[in-house]
Amino acid sequence: MPKCDYLIVAGGTGGHVFPALSVALDLIYIGYRVCWLGQAGSLEEKVAAEHKIKFIVRKSPSWYGGSFLKKAFIFMPLFISIYNMWFELKQLNPKVIVGFGGHITVPVGLCAWLQRRKLLIQEQNLIPGKANKLLSIFADKVMTGYKDTFFNKKNAIYTGNPLRRDILAAGKKLPPKTSDLASPMKVLILGGSGGSAAMNHIIADAFDNIGQDFKIWHQTGKKNKDEIGERYAISDKDAYVESFIDDMARAYEWADVVISRAGALTISELLAFSKPSILIPNPRCANNHQLYNALYLVDQGVASCTLEDTPNVSTEIAGKLMYWFANPQEYYKVCGAAKSLARFDAVDRVVSLCISAHDGSDYVKASD
Repeated sequence: MPKCDYLIVAGGTGGHVFPALSVALDLIYIGYRVCWLGQAGSLEEKVAAEHKIKFIVRKSPSWYGGSFLKKAFIFMPLFISIYNMWFELKQLNPKVIVGFGGHITVPVGLCAWLQRRKLLIQEQNLIPGKANKLLSIFADKVMTGYKDTFFNKKNAIYTGNPLRRDILAAGKKLPPKTSDLASPMKVLILGGSGGSAAMNHIIADAFDNIGQDFKIWHQTGKKNKDEIGERYAISDKDAYVESFIDDMARAYEWADVVISRAGALTISELLAFSKPSILIPNPRCANNHQLYNALYLVDQGVASCTLEDTPNVSTEIAGKLMYWFANPQEYYKVCGAAKSLARFDAVDRVVSLCISAHDGSDYVKASD
């Protein structure tokens, strides 16, 4: 008998880990045995422990990036990782391996292919990461958060990005705003779970340029909380500042507009809650993928995008906020468009594909 039915592999960032968690919890709830493989002391280890998911610790080389010399020598530790994983998979004997990105997925995915096990991967961003780009060659199914990702691959299926069930439920019951955009407008600011000093100060500068017709809820990260709080206090802004927001559903429900980075999960959440947004992509992300995520929403007419290093970035942000405040009909139009793009069945679609791979049953495609 196998020790697990599914092996989940995801690591590095919340953008990989939290979609994996949503799928893992659903599979466990249905009755399947699920294990999670990741690195020691990582976010994925913490998340798996919190939800009592069996966790297997494995090291993995960062097999991309760096100088040509580093790339040339990385194949040896990668080969060693695949060799070690060969025996791990034989012992765990999972029927399906599901990867959600991060360099740790590469040796596991390659070993799964060598052992002729079912391999599924899920790519959250419009521009695929290096790990998933490589593994898409070997995967049985490639599940995508955007329609245009891997558009040229026959094994690619658009599923949307899996979100937590509480986020989905709260977003689904919240209709897009069609009236009563009150003063003051409520602005939620999300700089990522770790915070961004550059973005925090850009936003504070933006509110220095506008009056008091805004309420502010600002997630700053630990390092900048006190500093940004003092800035708002000195300028007499109606602002609530905290390092991390635990109840994101409540925060989205509260907000009229969200100013945020352009991570794939955040974007999916913004659409689920039909929130107009001002996106400031993180310029340090691999392949500049946040910029492409943001531009997709701009093309759909549901967001504004401004670059962190734009000379007048704070003025641009202030101007967009004032525009929506002064033109509520345009604001309501954006709310409706955002809701129409939301994918509330993403978890179901990904789980359905996982079950099809495990049991050999036909995948019944949910309606678009």
